[in-house]
Amino acid sequence: MLRSDRSPAWHRDVKWSSAILLVISLVIGTLAFSLAELTAKPRAVPILRDMLRLTLLDQQSGGAGLAVRTGSAYQPGQKLALLPGVEVYADPTEVPSFTVDQAVNRIAGVLAGQTIQGGSEAALGLVGDAGIRAQLTQAFQGPVPDLVTAGLDRQMLPSGLEDGSRVADWPKQAAQNPGQPVQPIVGVFVYADPTALARMTNRQIGEMVVAKLAQDVLANGMAATQDKVVNTNLRTRFDDALTGTVPKSLHALYVTLVTGQRDAIASRLSEAKAALQGEQQKSDGLQGLLPASELAGLTPEQADAAVLDALAARTFASGTDNVLALMTRNDQRTKVSRVAPALDAFTARAHARYLAWTWIAGILALVFVSVLLATSVGLVRLVYAGLAVAVGGAGGAWLFGRLAAMSAPTAAPQSALAQYGALGGLASTVRYVVHALPADTWTLPWRNHIIVLGFGGALVLLAVVLWVLGRMRPRRRSLL
Repeated sequence: MLRSDRSPAWHRDVKWSSAILLVISLVIGTLAFSLAELTAKPRAVPILRDMLRLTLLDQQSGGAGLAVRTGSAYQPGQKLALLPGVEVYADPTEVPSFTVDQAVNRIAGVLAGQTIQGGSEAALGLVGDAGIRAQLTQAFQGPVPDLVTAGLDRQMLPSGLEDGSRVADWPKQAAQNPGQPVQPIVGVFVYADPTALARMTNRQIGEMVVAKLAQDVLANGMAATQDKVVNTNLRTRFDDALTGTVPKSLHALYVTLVTGQRDAIASRLSEAKAALQGEQQKSDGLQGLLPASELAGLTPEQADAAVLDALAARTFASGTDNVLALMTRNDQRTKVSRVAPALDAFTARAHARYLAWTWIAGILALVFVSVLLATSVGLVRLVYAGLAVAVGGAGGAWLFGRLAAMSAPTAAPQSALAQYGALGGLASTVRYVVHALPADTWTLPWRNHIIVLGFGGALVLLAVVLWVLGRMRPRRRSLL
């Protein structure tokens, strides 16, 4: 396994130099590759968000809050969306005098009209906000069908559907077409199973037919359902219900649903009116980051979360210089300026830089390992290469392994500082910061360094196995 001859000095110098440079290249390359993975947008934005949270919010009080100067999302001369996430608008000429009550009634009226004219899916198509859409979906599963059915019942049942005067000779239809649905009401093309009809009274049959018409209205809209009602009297009553009592009932229901969004509507109207006057809503914090409508109705904690999300995305895309330009409070600018190098290390520009470093370090490592293998003899070349690779990964594996272990929950740093003094407080603060950042920040580099360390160990193990196998191989016997 070892050489018996002695190589010249320059030969040994090249070999050891290439081994040392291989270790350095692997240290830099593994770290750069880990940083490139961490600075990809899906991982970098959450890391930046937590770094900004630790920087800007008071951790002892649970967050002192981020005051925000909001930019206007409304441009004068355009129609105004009255509620974010709902496609109901006010004309530009209406905006100066439009009130919250008018907006609530406008939204409820449009949703009611769309429900009747196009069905439930058409109404849902106007709503993009997940919360409001969930409320509307729940309404379509309960009160909306009941209201539409009740309105049609009041109009249509008295016209021969409750006393049986419009009931068709459905038993005869069943006898002529055994096993087929029958039409129980004359002038209404709604069909039912004759077995089920046999257990119903005349009024129950009428109610069943009206309920199916209501289902069709919610599924396909008023126009498509009208074709099923060919009797003139019933058609008139059907139309009266869907243009009179039913829209009023749905309007009242939707007013109740939209009332919970009055703060967001008021903020949107106030913002638009201020924009018409050439103003912007002002406070003492971040400028032009979020429209006021996106923060309306949120709790302070929810508002802080929304602001941090926007700040993290802006930092990743443009760096801290762009974020500092949004800040009008000196204390916020000072805090972010102090950690700007750390924040800039996780931006899109840094990601591109880490990728370049990874390629350069990888190419250099390939060159140095080739030189090391070429200047070594026998199986010892695998040992030298394996040891160099293992050393290149060992330091990072130990460091990031310790950081990953420190990411377990721990007490607040201030309490440790009070109890254990400056050094204890410093260690606790480090643990607190490590724990506050996403786990990937530490576990991903640790994994990459463990892989490099394991690969180096595998090369050494391979050399040992090959040497053992070589020693066990029988010697060739001479024929003479």
